[in-house]
Amino acid sequence: MDRVVNRIKLLKLYSEPEVFETIVFEDGVNIILGEKSDANTTRGRKTNGVGKSMSIEFINFCLFKKYSDSRIRLIPDEVFSDDVLIKLDLQIGKEEITIIRSKGEQNRPILKKNEKTIVFESVDEAQRYLKDLLYNDFNEVVLPNFRELISPLIRDEKSEFKTILECFDVSKKIPVSVVPHLYFLNISLVIYRKVQETIKKIEQYKNVSTNAKKEVTNGNQKKINDVRAELNALNDEVQKMNDAIESFRSNEAFNSIEKDILLD
Repeated sequence: MDRVVNRIKLLKLYSEPEVFETIVFEDGVNIILGEKSDANTTRGRKTNGVGKSMSIEFINFCLFKKYSDSRIRLIPDEVFSDDVLIKLDLQIGKEEITIIRSKGEQNRPILKKNEKTIVFESVDEAQRYLKDLLYNDFNEVVLPNFRELISPLIRDEKSEFKTILECFDVSKKIPVSVVPHLYFLNISLVIYRKVQETIKKIEQYKNVSTNAKKEVTNGNQKKINDVRAELNALNDEVQKMNDAIESFRSNEAFNSIEKDILLD
C-alpha cells in the first residue's frame, strides 16, 4: 500500500520578545553560514558564532525535543529568560500552525491553528496531536510517533553522522530505532512488531532453558549426561518402591491391617 504522510514545511522561527534574529525559510534548501574569523588559532580560521547550532536547537525544541536533552537549558537566564517564547511557524499538509514553547513552561507547549489556541498539559500530548495531523486519516495500527518520524531528518549534532540509523548523541547510548526507516521504505511495521515479539519470546524461552539447566546441573558443575544417568537411577528406585508397595497390597494381612488403621 502506498503511504502518503502530510508534508512538513518550516515557515519561520522567531521569539517574543525578540532575542535572536527571525529566520524565514524559503522554498528549497536553506543554509546558514558563518563568516571566517581572521583571529590566529592553532586550527586555522574559524567561523564566527552566528547561532547555526542554536538555530537547530530552537527548531528541535519547538518540535518537542525533551528539555533535559536540549542545549537551551544551558543558556543563562540573564541571556534567555524563562518567559521568552520560542515560536515556529510551519505547515503540515494544508494546515498552517504555530508551535510555542518556553524554558519556564517547557512541559506545556502551545499550538495555534486557525485562530484557535491549544495548551497541552504535556509534551507527549502535543506529539500525539501532531501525529494525527501528519497521518490524517490513516487506518494503520502501528505508525511511528512524531519524534520517531523526524529523527532521521533532524539528526543530533553529536550523532557523529557515522551511520544512517544513529540519529542521536552517541554518548547517550540511545537504542537505535529502525521504525522510521522501515516506514519510509514502505515496510510493514505490523510485521516488524510481530518479529520483535517473536524474538522476545525466544529470548524468554532461552532464559528458562538456561536457568533450568543450571538448576539440574548444580550450576553447570555436572554434565547433562550425568544428570540423565542420575535421573534414570532415581526412576529405577521409584519403580522398585512402587513394585514393593504393590506386592505388599497383595498380601492377605494387608486388608486386615488397613481396616484396623481406618477404624482407629
